[in-house]
Order: sequence, then structure tokens, then C-alpha cells
Amino acid sequence: MNRKMKDSGVKWIGEIPENWNISILKRFCKFKTGSTPSTSNKEWFDGDLKWFTPIDFTENYILNNSKRSLSIKAKNDNIATIIPTNTVMLVCIGTIGKIGITTEECSCNQQITAIITNKIYPKYLMYWLIANAKFLKDTTSYTIIPIINNQDIGNYLLIYPNNFDEQEKIANYLDKKCSQIDNLIQNQQQQIEKLKQYKQSLITETVTKGLEPNVPMKDSGVDWIGEIPEDWEVNMLKNIFNLSKGLNITKENLKDSGIPVINYGQIHSKDNKETKINPSLFRYVDEEYSIKINSKVNKFDFIFADTSEDLEGCGNYIYIDSSYNLFGGYHTIILKSKYNRNNKFLAYLFKTDCWRSQIRCRVSGIKLFSITQKIIKELSIILPPLEEQEKIANYLDNKCLQIDNLIKIKEQKIEKLNDYKKSIIYEYVTGKKEV
Repeated sequence: MNRKMKDSGVKWIGEIPENWNISILKRFCKFKTGSTPSTSNKEWFDGDLKWFTPIDFTENYILNNSKRSLSIKAKNDNIATIIPTNTVMLVCIGTIGKIGITTEECSCNQQITAIITNKIYPKYLMYWLIANAKFLKDTTSYTIIPIINNQDIGNYLLIYPNNFDEQEKIANYLDKKCSQIDNLIQNQQQQIEKLKQYKQSLITETVTKGLEPNVPMKDSGVDWIGEIPEDWEVNMLKNIFNLSKGLNITKENLKDSGIPVINYGQIHSKDNKETKINPSLFRYVDEEYSIKINSKVNKFDFIFADTSEDLEGCGNYIYIDSSYNLFGGYHTIILKSKYNRNNKFLAYLFKTDCWRSQIRCRVSGIKLFSITQKIIKELSIILPPLEEQEKIANYLDNKCLQIDNLIKIKEQKIEKLNDYKKSIIYEYVTGKKEV
């Protein structure tokens, strides 16, 4: 790089090109906070005006898709906050720091602030904010939820080339580079999805047909499975387990230490692997709950969530594969094994969609689905001979570990690519590299 540099005067930026300036956003920008029209007036919804919320913000930063929309009436009645094309939008309440740019006139809810300017190239401004999102979060104030107010945004530093064309040139270059990196990320994500699908199909095939491909089959007599190996049996869950409820507690009863519990939130957590317990999911309550022995779980037991926000989560559980002084928490159903034997085979069976279809066709609810003890008691299961159960479980443990390791490698690649993208953006919007 041959251009002359100067000290920016900002410790975390260092040197910048000599012909670049430093200012604050409010000298160039206006700020609009979004709003949410009342859902009681249906005429304000279901139109062509896209209405964005924080969940619409993705890694590619381009806001061009939303499942929600407002009507022309909401616009004409001044109910909607109208955001013009090529406006940078920033999530300022809740999931602080998400950033995107609009591709058409739209609206947004009150968690989002629109940063409107014609003095700075909007895409350049977007990339500057992306590069410095950490420092945006540092200005957050906390009440019940994190918030960045418009005054703080207005006082936020902006470093930029004097030449508008140079701003556009940098933004266009970053568009191209980020698109290339995003394509690599998408490729890894697609491979991860294929691995997850393969893992699910492997589990389903193995726990419903066994390890031997040419064994004689018979009709199971149950709709959800069809044929099963000839020496397998069909049984009812209530014949293998006793059912009980988790502790009658709420979030307010949770402590920093004490007796470990697993609540329904931990069961639905992405960190729950279902077929083995993850101690990081433990929460705690006072020792006084140790007398509630009906809510205690032992090795080879299961804890099911008794509610789910979607059908896919109906049937989520944790298998207790190790000995812990552990209790089921709020909104849980405990399956206590009647026989002191390894139920790892069932832990894999419970992961399959075909088995869970029994639950999904019985649950009640619209936005929240309820899974009752009565539903679980009436579920059927298939059981190979005990020796074969153990072989199947061990086989799946090994195969799933191999697949999970491949997924982990690809997730690490995605993390590195995201870090690389952030570093590329930072280097160009601070002038460290020249287009």
C-alpha cells in the first residue's frame, strides 16, 4: 500500500488513510424506530409492505424476505414506520447488533432502528457497523432487556473516505468478497444438513430393521412401523416404565447451586443430545426438594418435556445414561424404568420420526402443544432381544460419533469463514487495505 496514513486517534482503529475522516453518525444520518401495529385491526396486515423483525436478519445482511407484511391501509393511516430502500437497519432491543440493509420500501418493529442517510453510501455504512458491532454492544444499557437508544447510535464513530465513489467502490468489493465467502459457508451448511439427514435415516433404519439385512420379517400390527424382524416384539411403554411428574417448581425456584434438575427448556435446548446426558444442562434447586422422590431420576430413566412450541419438538427427551442425584424439573414427565437395564436402544428409537408420529397425532394445542402422561402411557414400542438391543445401541453410538465429528469439523470451518469475512470487512472499512 503506497498511500499515506495518519493516526485516527482511536485506540482500537489505529492508523487510517490520510484523506479519510472521522465523525459521528448523527452528523450524516437520521434515525427511525419501528413500530408494531395493533393486531386487533386485521386491515393493517396481509399486504405487500414487508414488515421486518429481528428474526429476519441473517448472515448475508440483505433484508429482502419476511414472512410478515402490512397493508397499504397501515401505510396510509401512518400506523407503519416506513423505511426507504437502501436503508441500514440495526437491531437495538434484545438481540443487539444484528445488521441488515433494505432492498425495497418496508417497515419494521420497535426492536429495530433505521439509519437513513444520503451523505454516506449506505452499503459502506452497513459494512462499517458490521466491522464494529462489538463496540455497538458495549454501549448497551440494561433494564430488563438490553437496549441501544438512538442518542447512543447517533454518537457512534464513523470512519469513512471523503470520496463518495470510494465508499461505493469499497462496498461493491466487499459485496463480491462476502458473497464468495457466503457461498463457501452455504456449501458447508448443505453438507452438514446432508450429514444430519443421513444420521437420522441411519438411526431409523437400524432401530426398526436391525443390523442384519436379510432376516425374516413379520407384520408388527402397528401403523407407525409396518414390518419388523421376526424375533422382535411389540410392547407398550407403560409396561416398561412407571410415569411421574417433575418437581412442582418455577424459574423463580432455581438457584446457583443445590440439587440438579432438568427442566423442559433444557430438554428443548440445542445442547441436548437426547441419547446421553449433558451436565451443562443442569439447573439447581434448594436441598429441601430432595424429599420429592417421585421426581427423582435414576440411571436408565428418561425425562420428557410435557410442552413444545412446535410439532417437531413433541417427544423431546433426555436419556439418563449415567448415575446422578438428579430430578426432573418443571414441565417434565419422568419415565422410571421398571427393570434395571440399559435402555439405550429406546433412546435411539425415541429419536425417530416414525415413533414420534404417535405423539404428534395425539397432542393438543395451537401455539403450544401439550404432551400428557396419558399420551405417553399409550405409546407402543418395538423391542429386539436384549443382546441385539445392546449391539444396535453400541453400533449407533460409534456411527453417530463419527458423523458428529464430521459435522463438528464443518461447523469449525464455518466459524473460520465467518471470522475471515469479519476480518476482510474490518480491513477495508478502516483503510488497512485498498481496493
